[in-house]
Amino acid sequence: MNGTQNKKIIKADKKLRNRTLIFILILIILVFIFHIFYNQFLSGIKNLAEESPEMAINKILITLKILMVAMCIIFAAFTIYCFHISLLIYKSEQFPPPGMRVIKDTVLITGEKAKVRAIIGFAITGVLVIFAFIILLYMNNIFQFLLK
Repeated sequence: MNGTQNKKIIKADKKLRNRTLIFILILIILVFIFHIFYNQFLSGIKNLAEESPEMAINKILITLKILMVAMCIIFAAFTIYCFHISLLIYKSEQFPPPGMRVIKDTVLITGEKAKVRAIIGFAITGVLVIFAFIILLYMNNIFQFLLK
């Protein structure tokens, strides 16, 4: 006996798996589209830099600020999600938390092992928050330097 008979298995949700695969496919397509627009943007900046370097720098700064805000929103959403899932795991002492769907068959972990996973999730969340503040400070310093 290998000890897996006593473990409860949460069956995979096929609809969630299909949605996840579609999401990943759409994300890959969006990355390719972004890459094409990025190359066009760079060639436009190169042409603009030859005519007016100050306008090119301003355009780059505006683009960087927009990207920074977008990345901060995505980063904050991921951090909040990580904290929320960790909190659910900690309170229920169960991983995955009750009611959570999974994309592959998953062994249910309960008790102290689940709490350890929740604590790891809290630690990751803390590191992400610290990392976000450091990145924001560095980006602010870079923008202040470039605007001088």
